[in-house]
Parts: sequence; C-alpha cells; structure tokens
Amino acid sequence: MEETAFIIVVYKKVRASPEQSVNQALPKNTRTKIGRDMKEVKRPVVSVVVPVYNTEPFLAECLHSLEKQTLTDIEIILVNDGSTDNSGRLLREYADKDARFVYVEQENQGLSAARNTGMEHASGHYLAFLDSDDWLAENALQVLCAIAAKTRTDIVSGNTLAVHADGQVQSWERRGRELFATGTVVSGSTYFSRVMDCRCYVPMVYNYLYRRDFIEQNRFRFEPGLVHEDELWTPQVLTTAQKITVADIDFYYYRQREGSIMTATAAGRRIASIQLIIEKLLEYSRKHLFEKKYREAKEALYVRLLQIYSTACTLHPDGTYTTLYDRAGEMLRVCEELRRQESLGRWYSEEILNRMKLYYDRLQTMEG
Repeated sequence: MEETAFIIVVYKKVRASPEQSVNQALPKNTRTKIGRDMKEVKRPVVSVVVPVYNTEPFLAECLHSLEKQTLTDIEIILVNDGSTDNSGRLLREYADKDARFVYVEQENQGLSAARNTGMEHASGHYLAFLDSDDWLAENALQVLCAIAAKTRTDIVSGNTLAVHADGQVQSWERRGRELFATGTVVSGSTYFSRVMDCRCYVPMVYNYLYRRDFIEQNRFRFEPGLVHEDELWTPQVLTTAQKITVADIDFYYYRQREGSIMTATAAGRRIASIQLIIEKLLEYSRKHLFEKKYREAKEALYVRLLQIYSTACTLHPDGTYTTLYDRAGEMLRVCEELRRQESLGRWYSEEILNRMKLYYDRLQTMEG
C-alpha cells in the first residue's frame, strides 16, 4: 500500500510590522499545512519565560498575573525545572485550560538552564522573564510592548518594586527616575554608564523587555550553574543594544523573601560564580568595549566588577579567603587604573578601594 507523505508547507502572508503599534501590528496569521490538515499559527507579540522550582506557595499569584494581562496575544513558557512539590501539577492545570501557557518539564538543572530552555521554546516578537514567586502589573506587557513597538528599540527598561513580607513596597530605581524622561531612547552603552553613574543600575534580567530577534542574533544565553547569573548576562546585553527605551513604569513585583543562613558549601559556590563572572566580563570588555566610544561603559563595568568583588570579600566563610588571592590583585590594579583616570570618583568614593586594600593585606598576611 502506498504511504501518504506528510509535507509541511508554510504560507507567509504580508504582515504589518510589529513596531507600528501593539494593537494594529499583531502578526498576520501564518498558515501551516500538515498533511491534509490546515491550521492557523500566529506569532505572539511577546513570550514570557517562567522558570519554576518548588515555588508552590507563590505560584498561583504569579500565573494569575499572566492570565489576566490586558495584552492577550502572549505566550507563557512554563519551565518546570524538576520541582518536587506540587508546582508541576499547577503548571499543567494552567496549560490545560489556556493554550497560551506552554508547559515544559526537565530534570533539575538550575535557573540559568531553565531560562535557556524557555528561550528555546519562545516564538514571540518580544521576550520577558518572570520568576515564579513574583508577579506582573496587569497592564505590564501591553504598555512595555507598545513602547518597544513605537520606538523600534532593542530593550525597554521599566521599574521593579520590591514587596516585603509586611506589605511594604519599595522601588529599586527611585533615583533613576530623575535621570531619564520616560520614553527617552539612548544607546545601550550610554544607558549602562548613566545608570551606574547615578547608582541606580538594576542587573536583574526581569527588569527589562527584550526584542527577541536582538537576543537571538547575538546568541545571548545564560551561563549554566552560576549563582548571580544576571550579573553576567545584563551588562553584556545592555552594552550590546543599539537602542534602549527608558520607561518610568512600575510593572514588576519582586517578592522579598527572608534569606536563609548561608552554609560553607553555598558560600563557596557563590565565590566560584563571582570569580567566573569577573573573568568573563573582563574578557568581554577587552573584546567588545575597546573602542573609544565605549570608554565610559567600560569604566562603569569595571566599577561594577569592583562592587561584585567587594561584596564577595564579605560573603565567604573562614578558610576560603585564599581562593580569591590572585583575583584580588588584578581587581586592585583595575581600581588603581580607574583612579588614575579620575573615573572611580564619578561613581563611588575611595570606600571600595580601601576595602579592597584591607582585604588584600589580609590575604598577604595569611599567605605569609
């Protein structure tokens, strides 16, 4: 008996550009022919990646905020990263009742890997990230996507609100609101240096909306296994962007949860991650920020590295100081170079340098 061949043919109609407006420029349907069946496939305006690991107590609020978005043409990629509680069941329930929710399950690989998995499944014009214990304002995606479409920008920067257990709400970017008028469009390198200058830089990946083609063209992915993975991702993404639009919009609600006591093992992992982040960002700056036009962004990045390193000096338990010895010397040299260029004072006082020197002296004493 002759076998029936299943041929996939994609018919693309002429589309309005998604940048014209969110409401008018929703992508026209793309017809996909599979065998004798015809179905309509529409590329969503935005894909939201939600990595999930054992956040059952907070998950419903997160998912409900996505379900009730005023922009309805969205895709939500739910990545169950090996949860051992009932998170997976709740995720499947949402996927079963609402076709916009896409459920993906994998063995536990960590936050970076879960985000990468979500990005591989995303198909929207824009890309957003939401941690599974946080939530979005009801009109967040509609407003951000409208701004991105109007300004034809690579990234839109919004505002994150920290919500404490007692209900107190705090904005992380209060000082930055005086830096840019809402709707301001600047280059990524200019944006990065200015927010560092006013000490209102937010490294968290979810503080921004991204044009997905920009992310894919530059092959941006998260480094698996890292702690503080956003510290590596965000400076590279921001300084690579041709255009960033600043939006004075409170759209993301971050749940400030009580921290647990850090074990020696956890502290050691954080130290190793910070070392790798510093090494990779130094390499990135040498390869991509060497031109004169990037000088301020490069200086800002070095100051950020000093902040990260200075924090690391206070985190680790006794007995692990020597693991940072070589890096301390290199970071001190960076700091001295910034001071010679009179760049360090633009961001911070001598506090960082003094703390670094004190720490370095302690290391030398221990080595002796």
